[in-house]
Amino acid sequence: MKTLLMLDNQKEELILFLGGWGMDPNPFRHLQCELYDVCMVYDYHSPNFRLELPKQYKKIHLIAWSMGVWVASRLKQQNQLNFDSAIAINGTEQPIDDEYGIPIAIYNGTLEHFSDDNRKRFNRRMCNDSTTFRFFSAHNVERDSTYLREELQSLKDMVECESPLQTEAINWDKAIIASDDYIFPTTNLLHFWDGKTTVREVTGGHYLFNQWEKWDSILKL
Repeated sequence: MKTLLMLDNQKEELILFLGGWGMDPNPFRHLQCELYDVCMVYDYHSPNFRLELPKQYKKIHLIAWSMGVWVASRLKQQNQLNFDSAIAINGTEQPIDDEYGIPIAIYNGTLEHFSDDNRKRFNRRMCNDSTTFRFFSAHNVERDSTYLREELQSLKDMVECESPLQTEAINWDKAIIASDDYIFPTTNLLHFWDGKTTVREVTGGHYLFNQWEKWDSILKL
C-alpha cells in the first residue's frame, strides 16, 4: 500500500482518499482544496494496511472510491482510525459479488485476460463516455500492466480469504452512485446501499472525478 500527501495546506483536518484498483494520483491531481489537507491511499498488493500520516489531525474525512470502499474497513481496523465523515463512491463492502459488487465471472475474466489492450478497454468501460475517457487518458495512471494484474489478483485473494473484522463497521454518511456504472453495476450498488445510508445518485460512469474541480465539492454532495 502506498500513500501520498497530495495537498499539504497546513490544515488541521484531512481528507483521506482511498483510490480504486490500479490507480495512482494522476487521475485526481486536478482536484484542488483550500480547507483541508488531502492524502491518497492506493496500490493494494498485500493485507498490510498500516497507515503513516504526516501528522495528527483533529478531524479525518474519508472519501473511498471503488475497491477503496472495501479497503476502508481494513484500514480502520489496522490503524484504529475514527472518521468524522465517510463517503463511498461507486463501491461496496462486498466488492466481488454477483448481487452487491462486481459480478464474479466479470472479475475473473478481467483477471484472466488482463493485458495492455484489455486495460485500455477497461478504462473505456470505466469512463463510460468519450469526454471522460479523453480526460482520463490525459491524466493516465503511470503503472505497469503486469503490476496491475498482480494487484487485481491480490485483491481477489484478500476478499476470498479474509477473516471477520474485529472492529465495528464504518458508519457511512453517504453513498454516491453513478447512473451508468459498468464496473460496479449500478443495480448492484443500489442493492447494497439500500437502507444502509443516504444514497445520492449522479449522472455518469464509474470514474466520475472529472466532474469535480475541488475535493470540497465531494464532501458537500
